Amino acid sequence: MDRRKFLLFSSLAFPAVIAGKLTGKYKIKEKDIGMKQKNYDDEYIKKLADKSISLSKQKGASYSDFRLSNFRSQRISTRENVIQDISDSENYGFSVRVLVDGTWGFASSSTLSETEVDRITNLACDIAKANRIIQTRRVELVPVPAYTDEWKTPIKKNPFDVSI
Repeated sequence: MDRRKFLLFSSLAFPAVIAGKLTGKYKIKEKDIGMKQKNYDDEYIKKLADKSISLSKQKGASYSDFRLSNFRSQRISTRENVIQDISDSENYGFSVRVLVDGTWGFASSSTLSETEVDRITNLACDIAKANRIIQTRRVELVPVPAYTDEWKTPIKKNPFDVSI
């Protein structure tokens, strides 16, 4: 199917989806709404990041970083010109990257808690130590001062402001 036909059938199917929503045939799944995610304040996130970095240093890391990510996605699934599913979801996660004895280790999780940060930090350090066996050249980083930053994809029109 080419793009024109897809747009034509999608535009024809849109009123059916709206009618289906009104009658209850098509529903956005509650788990996909994304409103259940807990909002974390900056102090709690900094506490977890500091805990992760301190623990990784205790485990022998010469470098460590902690990243918190928020992902939002909207999807429309179609098959044979019929809309099968509509979803709107939001997911949080964090990752820990370490450099132990010149070898990288990485681990991540979608559960943000103090015990999970400990577990993932230990896992990243263990992975770095396990990777030493296959490391051929030691990684050496140039000294750089620590900093906190935020990055968002530059967009002209927010696609999440467009109703699905």
